Amino acid sequence: RDMSHGWPRKLGIVAKNTNATLQFEFHSTTLPTKTLTVQSLKSYGEKWERSEALITITKRSPSENTTTTNGELGWSQVMQQRISGIHNSTSSITYTTELEFPVAVEVGSDIRVVVELVGGSTFKITGMMLCSR
Repeated sequence: RDMSHGWPRKLGIVAKNTNATLQFEFHSTTLPTKTLTVQSLKSYGEKWERSEALITITKRSPSENTTTTNGELGWSQVMQQRISGIHNSTSSITYTTELEFPVAVEVGSDIRVVVELVGGSTFKITGMMLCSR
């Protein structure tokens, strides 16, 4: 088997380069959005040392007309959170992290989720969900 591009039998998205970045955009949401749930793998060993991802959530509401620090019209930060990809166990386990937004993102907004590898050289996401609850 060719294992050079991740684990073919285990679903997920794997960051394998320092500073790797993944971005998702969701346009014109149909419900107020209150949480992002992230399922990520925590593992052990040299490959996973200092493994950490920074998740940044921004929104662009239909009613907003502000410019962010990078000059993009209308996008404002909802929240950021770091998630570790290593633990003190000799097993690989998927953990669930729920990011509760300080204020619900209103209906009709665009939501951007950016995941950046900020520590180590490997991080794996096995699932993500935006939710109105």
